[in-house]
Amino acid sequence: MKKHLIAVAVLGALAAPAFAADNTVTLYGHIDAGVEAFDNGAITTTRVESYKSRFGIKGTEELGDGLKALFQVEQQVDVDQGGNTLGTRNTFVGLGGDFGTVLLGRYDTPFKVVGGSLDVSGNNNANISENFVNNGGGALTQGLTAAQANFHTRYTSSVQYWSPVMSGFQFKAAFAPDEAKSNTKNARQLSLAGEYNANGLYAGLGYETRPDSLVAGAGVQGIKGAVGYTIDSTTVGVIYSKFDTDGYATTAATKRRVMAFTVAQKLSDSLNLRAAFVRANETADNKDDGARGLSAELAYNLTKRTALFAYYTRIQNGAAGKYTFLESKSDLALDPKTAKAMGGLTPSIFSVGVRHDF
Repeated sequence: MKKHLIAVAVLGALAAPAFAADNTVTLYGHIDAGVEAFDNGAITTTRVESYKSRFGIKGTEELGDGLKALFQVEQQVDVDQGGNTLGTRNTFVGLGGDFGTVLLGRYDTPFKVVGGSLDVSGNNNANISENFVNNGGGALTQGLTAAQANFHTRYTSSVQYWSPVMSGFQFKAAFAPDEAKSNTKNARQLSLAGEYNANGLYAGLGYETRPDSLVAGAGVQGIKGAVGYTIDSTTVGVIYSKFDTDGYATTAATKRRVMAFTVAQKLSDSLNLRAAFVRANETADNKDDGARGLSAELAYNLTKRTALFAYYTRIQNGAAGKYTFLESKSDLALDPKTAKAMGGLTPSIFSVGVRHDF
């Protein structure tokens, strides 16, 4: 109740609206931080890190005949250093009803969320989705930047459609037009996903295409599948993804395949263990630019909203591999001759911390 009153007060100060009884407004958040030892492959440093800490305001208004308006404004908060920009995370306005849900704004892509429930963590560096499964691994092709290979993203200036959940199945689609479209380049983005979640079984399939995202006529695309099954207090999962430039006019068409195996075990009412092993193959024969990763987290719930945690995560790169942890400032050691990240390193992180939801 206090959260609702605070949210109403905040919004009232900004716009002084007259809230009706059929409106709901909620202030919510997640604060997550830890003390970690980070080994970049050459030196180990101790640091305090914020893990996707955030707060937001969301609400709905009943419009009648089964139709409702909905909105959300969410931003990341860096607990370790402070500061960030409003609306950096999922921020939208939309309509929902028997037809499904339509959102306008900035939101996680359907491709990104497939298999997310099977991950070790959605917040810290043990997150295999961000580091591997949704990531082509930096130099996917010659001249391809880490950002261009990263499919762990939110579309900005986009429209999304979510179907109603029908017997456990839901379809999602997102489209982001190229607002800087020219006569020779149209870097629009399209992301699709279908997910089934019922009777202990989870299955998801996602596809995303980014034509012209490199240069005119050259882009990247990804496909991902995930399956998980829960028996009593144990959940096991498999996630597969592939990223490539095939079908585009580029001289460096290559592929990156990633396979992950996950397990979640409820040890008691308060203690939970999650772990994953993941492997990214070479982009081409004998390039040795792949990597293997291992992540595990143990979390103890003090209450329903507060938990203590400890996690360990490690990446073993091939001789030319340059995978690292993307959640925080985790740059690999630099080659003193070229001042560029070195290949073949084995970065790792051990962290202990606390998280709280409100």
